[in-house]
Amino acid sequence: MNTIQNNLAGTVLNKLNNYPTPASLSKTSLSDEKIQTVARQFEGMFLSQMFGHMFKGLKTDGLMGGGNGEAIFRDFLIQEYGKAASKAGGIGLAKSITRQLSTMQEVKND
Repeated sequence: MNTIQNNLAGTVLNKLNNYPTPASLSKTSLSDEKIQTVARQFEGMFLSQMFGHMFKGLKTDGLMGGGNGEAIFRDFLIQEYGKAASKAGGIGLAKSITRQLSTMQEVKND
């Protein structure tokens, strides 16, 4: 192997050695704030997917249509819509996820 391959293999092995195992994960508990943050992020991603399907039917090829650029930036805009909707209260998915993850964590720590 050449030097680049050796460095790459060493980096991959180092990452794998530092990767958390299920046993180490069960010993750590997440804070309520971290659980809520992750739940909100998941809800935002879910809402972005929903909004993406809603926006697929809209045509943008009018007089002021943006072409390919608009199609690319529309995805970014939809992601931001999802994040904003989740921060504003969302659809209740984040609350359910938070409750479920907290319950699972309590059972695991007992």
